[in-house]
Amino acid sequence: MITKEEFLKQVKTQIYPLIDKKRDAKVFRVCMTGSIFIFFSLLCLLIYLHVSYSAPDKETLNNRIFGFIVGPLGVSVLISCVVWRAYVRYTKRSLRPIIFKILNATHIREKEIQGLSIRQLQKMFFLPRYYWRDIDKVQNDSLGLMDEKVPFYIQEVSFARGWLKRETFQGPVARFFLPKETNLSLMVLKKEALLSKDAAVLSTKEGINDLLKSQGWQILSSKNTKFSADYFVFTNDMAEARRVMTPRFLEQIKELEDIYEAPINFLFDKGQLILAIKTDKDMFEFFTEARMIQTYAKFYDEIAALDQFQKSFKLK
Repeated sequence: MITKEEFLKQVKTQIYPLIDKKRDAKVFRVCMTGSIFIFFSLLCLLIYLHVSYSAPDKETLNNRIFGFIVGPLGVSVLISCVVWRAYVRYTKRSLRPIIFKILNATHIREKEIQGLSIRQLQKMFFLPRYYWRDIDKVQNDSLGLMDEKVPFYIQEVSFARGWLKRETFQGPVARFFLPKETNLSLMVLKKEALLSKDAAVLSTKEGINDLLKSQGWQILSSKNTKFSADYFVFTNDMAEARRVMTPRFLEQIKELEDIYEAPINFLFDKGQLILAIKTDKDMFEFFTEARMIQTYAKFYDEIAALDQFQKSFKLK
């Protein structure tokens, strides 16, 4: 994988020249001007309708003046924010292919990847189960470092939470393609990473029994009371699961959590190790300001942490 110094150097030479600050400022001014125009247009319309269809009562007008101002102001600000955010998102999206190319990463769609689908992972409680959603949405953005000894693939997962509701990001899901396929199934769920309603289901005997029955798993018990309090653990092979879950492996998961500042679930399934990193944000929105090199550096650190993680596998 490219070094951090070289990556940041390439960002400055390939990305920075594409950032048009004058255009950004112009679009921002248009949004602000449009917001003011919409505000006064709606304000005048409301006053006209009030005068035309109500008694031109000064006291009534005074009572409604707060609504006349707050309503148009809220609508105008909302529209301007939507337009500005759409422009920012479009700008960032146009730069992502260049970032991926610098990393020598490959774009891969979910349907091209073998293994459990996002919906299957939800049914196992590995990812959130939004029962009220219209449809699960998987971001088209993905990043695969397939030339490594243990190739891995990162995809962003978001969920629609209902009609006209904003998307909720789960965060990146990383798949490591292990050197040797095994029959081991092992799922470790961090309780703090679960939705409260999912944690409630898994805290009941009925919920646990349904999951164990559908997957052919058993509960992996631990003498470590703190570990048992923090995690749900299920497996089809007790001995192999304990061999894999060494103190060093769990320490590496903790190191990743520290870098991402987020809890992590992990799952071994048919030669894959899948990590669900609950950042609640889009990993590929890797900068808040186009020329803040620190945000590119943080993005690199998150990718590099996974790259380093794959180098430590001794599961052959």
